[in-house]
Amino acid sequence: MVVEINRLPCADVDPWGAADWWLGSNVWLDARPARKLGTGADDALRSATRAETSEW
Repeated sequence: MVVEINRLPCADVDPWGAADWWLGSNVWLDARPARKLGTGADDALRSATRAETSEW
């Protein structure tokens, strides 16, 4: 899941930005994305990533 999500915010180009996304508060998830790993929230993580990357 992490590798899949990191492809969307271009973690290879901006690893600090990707780390900030995983560890920072996320409005779409009402939590830090890293906290959602392993909770069955894969679709929510994908949607939150797409919603935020579409704003960039």
